[in-house]
Amino acid sequence: MPRAYLTYISPLTGIKDTIAQSEISGGEFIFRGRVDNPSMCQIEIGKRSIYLMVENTDIEVHGTLMIPDQIQITGSSSNDDWTRILRFE
Repeated sequence: MPRAYLTYISPLTGIKDTIAQSEISGGEFIFRGRVDNPSMCQIEIGKRSIYLMVENTDIEVHGTLMIPDQIQITGSSSNDDWTRILRFE
């Protein structure tokens, strides 16, 4: 069964560390856990991935990694802020 991985990316070294993983069933997966601070992470499925800011809230990600520009991420104010910065809003 395919798996999805949530990896933390160190801002100092760029080294990635897998902090959660989940089986994919029916196109869906769930990560559970906590982070010390809002953190830049990456969801990886096979060779495809997206970046997002993770914090201790219920975060939902909807879409497909085949069309990453159409992925919707809700529930993370840190990710909302990061997205606005990237778009120069």
